[in-house]
Amino acid sequence: MAQYLIYFNQQWVGDHPAEWFQERGPLARAAVDEIIAAGEYVFAGGLEEDLDLAFSADATSGEVLLTDGPFAETKEWLGGLTIVDVPDVETARKWAGKIAVACGWPQEVRPFKPWSSPRSEPAEASRAGGTEYLIYFNQQWVGDHPEEWFQERGHESRAVVEEIIAAGHYSFAGGLEEDLDLAFSADATSGEVLFSDGPFAETKEWLGGFTVVDVPDVETARMWTGKIAVACGWPQEARPFGRMREG
Repeated sequence: MAQYLIYFNQQWVGDHPAEWFQERGPLARAAVDEIIAAGEYVFAGGLEEDLDLAFSADATSGEVLLTDGPFAETKEWLGGLTIVDVPDVETARKWAGKIAVACGWPQEVRPFKPWSSPRSEPAEASRAGGTEYLIYFNQQWVGDHPEEWFQERGHESRAVVEEIIAAGHYSFAGGLEEDLDLAFSADATSGEVLFSDGPFAETKEWLGGFTVVDVPDVETARMWTGKIAVACGWPQEARPFGRMREG
């Protein structure tokens, strides 16, 4: 089995009346329920569209700098995602097509590398009263470093995620394969599903990885964002996240 991240940028959605979006909700829910019924569901959710709720952490100067708003001004930003665990790429393409039809806007798909830990199950008690935040980075924020530097970062990043798990604030984490030749997209806006190899749109920046935390307040989210930025060695951006629950 292999995991794939199916996601869209907010700018791909387009302008539509409120009634159109209300119709999309049940269709998207039905598509995810179909994935769940097939036993291939891992995770799904969307981000709050209000960028005033975003903040970033940058520790590349040697100290953690927390800033309100997005880390970098970009023309496109992540809107939502679904992760599937499937036997082959053709099954991933099938689900991407169904989600593109249900949502009404294009989806991009890339192989996904989930975080694995013997203690990585999210805490139900934390979820009950907390708010989820997506802490993520774009690949271009990483920078150029020697192989030894990345090996050190791996150990430090794992230690921080284990700390999040121990605090009962862990929901999900993972990174994407960097090879964009493995990416493909599905677009059903023409009335039929069109699959294309490679990214949906050429952009200067693309998603590299993320962590979802379930926390009691924004200050705790800021704390974890800072710790992840220190451990990784590159900036992180955080935004409120709404998960699509099973059932």
